[in-house]
Amino acid sequence: MALEKLTVVLGAGASYDVHNGSVGFVDERARPPLAVELFQPRFWSLRVPYVGAQILGAELGGLAAQKREFNLETHLTNYAESANPETQRHFKDIPAYLRDVLLWCSYSYVPSPANYLWLVRRLLEPMTHEVLFIVLNYDTLLEDALSLYSPGFAIASMDDYVAMDPVKVVKVHGSTSWVVPIAGTARSPNWRDAVAAFDPLDPAHDRRVMLDTRREQSYLIRNIGTGDFMYPWLTAPTRGKTFRCPDTHREVARRFLRDCRKFLVVGTSGLDDDLLTELRDVTAGSEFPYLIHYVDPSSAVEDRFSSAIPAFCHRSPATPRSNRLRVGLNRYLAMPDLENLLAAR
Repeated sequence: MALEKLTVVLGAGASYDVHNGSVGFVDERARPPLAVELFQPRFWSLRVPYVGAQILGAELGGLAAQKREFNLETHLTNYAESANPETQRHFKDIPAYLRDVLLWCSYSYVPSPANYLWLVRRLLEPMTHEVLFIVLNYDTLLEDALSLYSPGFAIASMDDYVAMDPVKVVKVHGSTSWVVPIAGTARSPNWRDAVAAFDPLDPAHDRRVMLDTRREQSYLIRNIGTGDFMYPWLTAPTRGKTFRCPDTHREVARRFLRDCRKFLVVGTSGLDDDLLTELRDVTAGSEFPYLIHYVDPSSAVEDRFSSAIPAFCHRSPATPRSNRLRVGLNRYLAMPDLENLLAAR
């Protein structure tokens, strides 16, 4: 029997809620941050090595503190594409800083990604669905959960993200475990000199992205073979692209999404214009009814998705009167709604 399709969109709120009562804490200060928390004082020691992150972080942290709608990716793209060479230079430090923050959170908050494990088991236990995870986060907590659930879901190369069955993972904005070599920098004395002439938006780098799971801070990582410094592959997309992930990942996602009618949206603000645009384009003209659960304490997420993606206004008869489940991931997993989503036809 052919499997149904389910797309799961995971935002920062999902990783923020990764802990449950089945495990303790390694360090509660390392709770994965929401976008508005990425430049909080608790991460200052990780910001110190990156002057550009200190400079732009002063603005980003100040804006986030105002509690207004905060679209981090838009700000980062604007910095990256700025005509001011100083802003371009400062931006180069941002991916390294964000990688260091999310890397520390990934292995220092909890000993096991409990709620992601719970989610993965609940999704795969019935063996009724192919699952596409569209991940907006940089951390590797979902990947950790998948590899624990089954060795067959362990990701050891860039191809593995979209080669697994019945699970595929597309990381829209990159990952703490993705890097590209900064060619010709083997003799550079430090990371700052190495990145001085590096263009992080050059699409030629897309072909050089590699998986690197080392835990050293970004400014210390060198290519084991060549000695070149490495640059974190996350945040703003390269020129002419929508996503930071490889084009092959994006194409796999588009093929999956064309006839996927079930969506679980967890912990995202609905402010990621790149994702909303992609979903709008893929579903354009669709008359099929969609069944969507929005899992987030905010009530605005569904409105943002529905206004940006007209097809999502076509509701399945199985859609509850309100599919705004104003709870976090932990609370949602304790409810029967996920089983209802999987069972719906």
